Amino acid sequence: MKKLNKKVPIIGGAVIGVILVIYIILCFLASGNGFIKNMTINGIKVNNMSKDEVVSLLEKQYKKDQEYLLFNLKADGKKYQIDMTNNVTIDIDKEVSAIQKKYNNFFTKGYHYLLNHNENISINIKDKKTLNQAIKNSKILEDSTLVPTSYKVEKTKVIFTKGKSGKAVQQKDVYDAIETALNNYDFKKTFTIEPSSVTENESVMKTIYKSLSKEGKNATLDKDNDYKIVAEQYGAKYNLNDSIKAFNKAKEGEEFTIACKAIVPSITKEDLEKNLFKDVLGEYTTNVSGSSVRKNNVRLAGEKCNVILLPGEEFSYNQTVGKRTKENGYGEAGAYKNGETCL
Repeated sequence: MKKLNKKVPIIGGAVIGVILVIYIILCFLASGNGFIKNMTINGIKVNNMSKDEVVSLLEKQYKKDQEYLLFNLKADGKKYQIDMTNNVTIDIDKEVSAIQKKYNNFFTKGYHYLLNHNENISINIKDKKTLNQAIKNSKILEDSTLVPTSYKVEKTKVIFTKGKSGKAVQQKDVYDAIETALNNYDFKKTFTIEPSSVTENESVMKTIYKSLSKEGKNATLDKDNDYKIVAEQYGAKYNLNDSIKAFNKAKEGEEFTIACKAIVPSITKEDLEKNLFKDVLGEYTTNVSGSSVRKNNVRLAGEKCNVILLPGEEFSYNQTVGKRTKENGYGEAGAYKNGETCL
């Protein structure tokens, strides 16, 4: 038995020695030009390449890829695309140097070779605000089954209908998916995002209260947007705390009423749609004589005078038509005054 006990440490030491020799051989086999043999960076094999060669190849790869840096997402069976083209940056030389440093120790090369020797150069986001706007523009955040709380203002009360829970894509989930893909240089495939369960809380009542606290406004026309009708705005004064308590007690989809002093506009969008331009207040027709140049001058002026006046506004012919000069398309129809043609 004593002889066996002496042999055990010898055998164990021999085994450890053999393992160390094999490991050192593996370190030799794994060694390359500062990289691990068979290593890939962004899918490119860099075995026996110099750092400059690796950087050059990665720069060519990125230059090609950044022209089409469109991030594709899928949620609830629908596809969305986020344009990242002008909102990313990358420092390839710095990243390659960091990879070299990571694998620079000879005695750890065998370890890295056995575990993982595939690396990625990450792409960084320049501006988060720009990214958030791009996410919003993609409309992926609008893919929601949540039914929001609604309301109707009457003379003495506001009738609320509590919303219903649903599912929606969260901005944080989209952002995390994009960041992970850029870090892994893996943005060419379509990524699927699972919508999360969402529900409203009492903060929605604060938002509604803030909106209704404003003064009521009549429906009007937006002269800066082709005179499209701007809907009326209702107002109401009521107790916010009472509305929050009622909201918390109500079940989803249930109505609850809060007493208020309503501010109801006297002119609604429906009123304008029914009555706008329905009556002819006056009309006049005249003939234009003279040369073709004069007729063209009158036509140009007439086209500019096709305007809509809102209540309280005034019409100025000179301001509307502008200077009647050659630069503005008017021809010499006859006499000139102060450098302008007379129609």
